[in-house]
Amino acid sequence: MRNTAGTIRAGRPSATAGRTAALAIALVAASPAATLAQAAWFAEGPASREQERLRELFEAGDYELWTQDTVLAVTDTVETNLVVLGASLRSAGAVHGDLFVVDGDLFLRDGARVRGDVIALASGYYDSGPAEVGGEVVYRPNASLRVRPSRGGFEIISQDEPRRAWDVDGIWGVRAPQYQRADGLVPEIGGLYRAWGVPGNPEIEAIGRVRIADSGLDGYLRASVHPTAQVRMGVFAERGTFTIDDWIRPAPYNSLAYLFAGRGQDAFDYFVAAQVGIDGEIVSARPPVWEEDAPTWRLFFSAGLEEISPAGDVAPFTLSGNTELEGTWSRWYSGTASPLRAAFVVRAGFEWDRTRRTGWAAFGIGLEQGWLPENADAPEVHPANNHLFVEARANFSTLASWGHTLSGHAIGRAHLQGDPAAQRVSALGGVGNLPNIPRGSVRGGDMAYAEATYGVPLLGSLDVGGVDAFARVSAATVEANTAGRGAVSGGLSLRFWGWRAEFGAAAGQTLRGYRPDMTPDAALLDSSPDLGTSPVVFFEIATRRAVRPSRHSRPSRSLP
Repeated sequence: MRNTAGTIRAGRPSATAGRTAALAIALVAASPAATLAQAAWFAEGPASREQERLRELFEAGDYELWTQDTVLAVTDTVETNLVVLGASLRSAGAVHGDLFVVDGDLFLRDGARVRGDVIALASGYYDSGPAEVGGEVVYRPNASLRVRPSRGGFEIISQDEPRRAWDVDGIWGVRAPQYQRADGLVPEIGGLYRAWGVPGNPEIEAIGRVRIADSGLDGYLRASVHPTAQVRMGVFAERGTFTIDDWIRPAPYNSLAYLFAGRGQDAFDYFVAAQVGIDGEIVSARPPVWEEDAPTWRLFFSAGLEEISPAGDVAPFTLSGNTELEGTWSRWYSGTASPLRAAFVVRAGFEWDRTRRTGWAAFGIGLEQGWLPENADAPEVHPANNHLFVEARANFSTLASWGHTLSGHAIGRAHLQGDPAAQRVSALGGVGNLPNIPRGSVRGGDMAYAEATYGVPLLGSLDVGGVDAFARVSAATVEANTAGRGAVSGGLSLRFWGWRAEFGAAAGQTLRGYRPDMTPDAALLDSSPDLGTSPVVFFEIATRRAVRPSRHSRPSRSLP
């Protein structure tokens, strides 16, 4: 290992260099470079390719070691490999070799140059577009590594987080409540308990829901064991109010839209389901820390009895005062008219996901086979029905080399056997998919929807948030004999982490006189379609769309 006191080469001195020589010598003597004749090593064997490279570098000694926060000016140069342990480096200068940062932070500012690779392990990495990296950038923020002083040097240790017995969501297990026309305000509280060390690592997950409007109780209970680290098997029971329309918009935003704007802005159809059965899942192995962008997948299944009944319609308070049914609104909600019937249902599905620094891609597909007996009191009206239902979802987002984003989402549903169950009928239209046609005006058992969005960042950061301009093309079809619908939209998006507030306008095939606040009315729906010449203005809260098919079991928090 080299002493760094003479290896930071400055640029051509200025006219005042002679007067500042003493200060320069003092700064060099006080810098981490002057205290770097120290050793560094791994306490245990390296757990990744990058850690092995760093170990070999330690043995060869061809590096500079910095252990204090340091700033490299644009005129500064490090002539060899640089290792930063437990400290931050803010660099606008040059490194003529590889740059390693462990348990620290790396800021590459405008003008920074690194001739070799940049490898950040258990560290933050913040780069600038104009910074130049000649080799590969390896960013492993979740590597379980820590740096500690030891025996006159610095030791890199592995530090895994302790396994927790209790796991809760939200604030002490209290989740964000939902507010909708079927149940009113529904707060949730729940958590998961794991018995680590007991054979099979059993766990119990419980969630309680309170329907404030009618003082009712719903909930979810699942007990599971883990035969291996990647396999879970369990039994479950659940009762609650559900929807298959939650792909359209996030449930929290739907709750706020209903509270402020009334019934016309509740975008979901609801039904009540009570079920009991068995379920399980097999997941991919946890990728090693040096392959954080490796794809992950999940296989899941469930089987049991499910009883369906109509959802309530308590018409809770809204700030707009709009709580009454309008026109033929109720006939577009199949859940409110479905009979009480029980079925034996088997579900199986698959999810795949891959996340990188520049975007993600995800896919999910699920099959549902149901055996519904006839209604003994009215067999002619409600005969037996064995249905096979399939649903597939996909989404992606990627950052182009020129700084713009391209994202897309698609969902498809089809009944391969039997008649569509009332609670498997999909609705299209309205904000969240096709703003240019009335919400719920297109319905059917078979449905396909796809959209592609092009985004241009205007302000802010791609990682945290900012303001984007966007353009979107959407297309949909319902049932084989229904003409396709589409929309072209654009506007501004206020982005924060994974959420987007969109202000835009959409145009496309619509209905005469349509306004976004309209509810499906028989006279309106009987009107002939008309290609809209004036765009429909809309506001929407959007987030990354889930790829898990509707009504399939949720993943375990204990699996990788």
